[in-house]
Order: sequence, then C-alpha cells, then structure tokens
Amino acid sequence: MILGIYYRQVAMAGRFQKSLARLLYKKNLEGSLSDSERELLKAIALDSLNIFAHYELAQTWHAMKRKKEAREQLKITLTIPDNDNQAAKIKHKAQEDLKHW
Repeated sequence: MILGIYYRQVAMAGRFQKSLARLLYKKNLEGSLSDSERELLKAIALDSLNIFAHYELAQTWHAMKRKKEAREQLKITLTIPDNDNQAAKIKHKAQEDLKHW
C-alpha cells in the first residue's frame, strides 16, 4: 500500500521537486499513477477491509480523472467497519471528498 502511495506522489510531483530529488539522491524518482493503482489493488486483494488502501485507491483514481470510480471507492470506504483508531478520521475525509468531487 505504501508503494502505491509513493508512486502516486512521484507521478504528481512537479519538475522542481523531481529535480531536487535527483540532486539529493543522485537518481530519478520513478512511478506512475498506473503503478499506484496496481499496488493499491494488490493491497486490497490481500486485505479487503483495509480502509486506508480503499481511500488511497480513490485518491489515485481521482488523480487519474476517473471520478466515477473514485467516488464509488469512497462509498466503499464508508462501509468498512471501524477496525482501528484511524478509521473514523479516514471516513470523515472520504465524506468530505464525496462532497467536493
């Protein structure tokens, strides 16, 4: 799941951020929204009740301009039982995103 988030962040980074990373780490950052989607789908396949993975997949699909799928994923996020102390916070974010998307 973390790799999926990383790929989305790299894909959405601007030229300045990528240049700075290349300067600091002596290598290019690599990752795409498709890579992010693949990794997040893997995380959900391994744990279908991982509320964070569902929410992050919605974020990736939103970045990919797949708004309908992103909204559906947010709705799924809201149906997952609260299984940790972060679930309520994630559900609140999902509700806010649904209002704005």
